[in-house]
Formats: sequence, structure tokens, C-alpha cells
Amino acid sequence: MKKMLIIMLILILIFTGCVRKDTDEIINTGTLKPIEGTSQPVTSTEKPIEGTSQPVTSTEKPMEKTSSELISEDGTGTIIFKMGINNLISVLNEYNIEYEQVDVDEIRTDGMYFYFEEDKLVYMESGVFITSRGLKNGDTVETMKKLYGDEYEFYEPEEPFPASYEYNIGGNILCFSVRGNGENTDTVFRYEFEVNR
Repeated sequence: MKKMLIIMLILILIFTGCVRKDTDEIINTGTLKPIEGTSQPVTSTEKPIEGTSQPVTSTEKPMEKTSSELISEDGTGTIIFKMGINNLISVLNEYNIEYEQVDVDEIRTDGMYFYFEEDKLVYMESGVFITSRGLKNGDTVETMKKLYGDEYEFYEPEEPFPASYEYNIGGNILCFSVRGNGENTDTVFRYEFEVNR
């Protein structure tokens, strides 16, 4: 009897140890629609496929182009803070942007991340962007300062965090992450926009 119980316990432990709960399960996936009025693929901004000189191509509208149409730091864009998750999904579908709803309060696209609290958008992050003022991924810190001014908080790089410049825009926080130490010739590679709570 003892042997049988021990064998059953071992089997239970083995069985429960082998079952994996995937916390990143995709709850909802957007659909990719062709761009209206064209049958030509849009060349993405990605590097050429290794070993070739051919650029990677995509038939979806590039997020870099649409980010300036969708998000405006002054709150007048199509995607605005405190909009609901279903409203954001409708906008992404309208702009033919593929997305994954990875949790009830998170949506990811190929170049952006959106976070919700109580079904209200409170945080956006992007590494592929053109802001409403014209700043884009790869522009210099000097260009950023010309477009956004000199009233910012600067944060030195501290592993694992990059150097960053934080602006207060209309009461919300706009943060640009920079490659390097934050010199004028360093380049911007990501922006974060957050409701000031």
C-alpha cells in the first residue's frame, strides 16, 4: 500500500510539473487587411535579410508612418489617453495594424505597446515612430531639443536603463530614450508617453 501511494505521489508530481501554464497566451488577434488602393507591398524600415541586399517587405501600413497620424502629444490624435481598449482595437483595425491582446489590459503591435488601467489607456511605448512634431526613431538629441525645447528632466544611463529625456506635455509625461550618454549627437530610439497620475 505504501509503495502504491509513493508511486501515485511521484506520478502526480511528474504530471503537475510537466503541465505549463502560459501566461502570455494570446487572448485576441487583430486581422491584417490589404492597404486600400494598392497591390504593391510597402517596403518596411527593417534591415535587409542577412546574406542578401533585398529589403524585407510587408503589405501592412508601416507603424512608423501611422504613429504620427494616430498619436499626438497634445491629446488631439486618434489614439488618446483614457480611451477604452475596444476603441483602440477599432482604430488598429481601421488602420490595418496587426495586434495581439496579450492580457486584458495590454495590447502589442509590431512597433507599439499599450497599457490600460480600468479599461482606460494610460501608457504607450514605441520604438518605431514619428511624433506629431516630426521627431522619429534615429533622430539626434539635438533635433529632439529643437522640436521639444529645453524644459526637460535628464536621466543619466544606469544599467539596464538608457539615458532619457522626460518632458511634461499637457500634464502628461513624454520620455525619449537615447543611445549613448545623452550627448547632442546621440540618437533617440524609443519614446514612452504616460498619463500623469
